[in-house]
Amino acid sequence: MRLSLRLFQGQGWWSQPGIVRSHCEGNTADFPSFFCELAKAVHRMGDGSMQQYFTRDYMFLWTALLTVALFFPVRHLIWGMSVNRAARLGSGIDDTLRRRLRRRAAVTAALLSYIFSLVYTFVLFHGRP
Repeated sequence: MRLSLRLFQGQGWWSQPGIVRSHCEGNTADFPSFFCELAKAVHRMGDGSMQQYFTRDYMFLWTALLTVALFFPVRHLIWGMSVNRAARLGSGIDDTLRRRLRRRAAVTAALLSYIFSLVYTFVLFHGRP
């Protein structure tokens, strides 16, 4: 399975030095300076490709990044469901209960995010479960 992102494959206006040079030198109003700096940075990277980082050598880096990216929304989702469940059961929800539920949600979210990220990147880089 190949992961291909158009931005990082060097396809588009940012990969054509002539277009970037002609629009960025004059810095016209329709071509903001942010895009000029972005295009220059992509050209300094070489061919504008990040495919060198999508290899098995960086599998654990991608696992860690995906784990961190998934942790916060999953923790919030689990915490919200547990607070709603506690409210539905009729127990009084005070600050200590909320903090305890938040810690439990954090542990559960960390485990779920790590396991999912590990399996996902393994399938992505090795092509089989």
